[in-house]
Amino acid sequence: MIIDGLVPGKRYEEITVDYVDKDGKIKSLTLKDIVVEPQSKLDEYLPNVYDSVFSREADEAGYHYHLDRLESGETSIRDFLRSIIDGEEFGQNKDLGEKVDDLYSAIVGRDSDEEGKKFWMEEYNKTLNECGSDKEALKIIVDRMVNENELKEIAEKLDVKW
Repeated sequence: MIIDGLVPGKRYEEITVDYVDKDGKIKSLTLKDIVVEPQSKLDEYLPNVYDSVFSREADEAGYHYHLDRLESGETSIRDFLRSIIDGEEFGQNKDLGEKVDDLYSAIVGRDSDEEGKKFWMEEYNKTLNECGSDKEALKIIVDRMVNENELKEIAEKLDVKW
């Protein structure tokens, strides 16, 4: 039996699957406490992006929307990250250091190092002084971060368009 549409790594307390048996009767099967294992490197990467950007697990519709667009090449990993980080949910009630940590985690899938975190915080503050808008400064910093070679290497490993 194959069950599509679930999010890898997400815990499902209970799933009920309806099926037709060999006699044509509709039956139900209830599965409890299910966690779907990632089937690809992209399946490992995307849930981390959701957790880092939204501080929550991915919803099924959004996860599969982005997964399909990345796998088909309809969108690049840079455009995906720009759009998802540009939403209203990112960075709510967080200071700049926490936002930079979340950007590192979302974009390159790792913790920030002290030097890198300091650099991006300084760049953000310079950009904020120039443009005067927190949202615009964040957008500019994200654009610079997604154009770094580290993400290009990750895109190659994930086999998605950079």
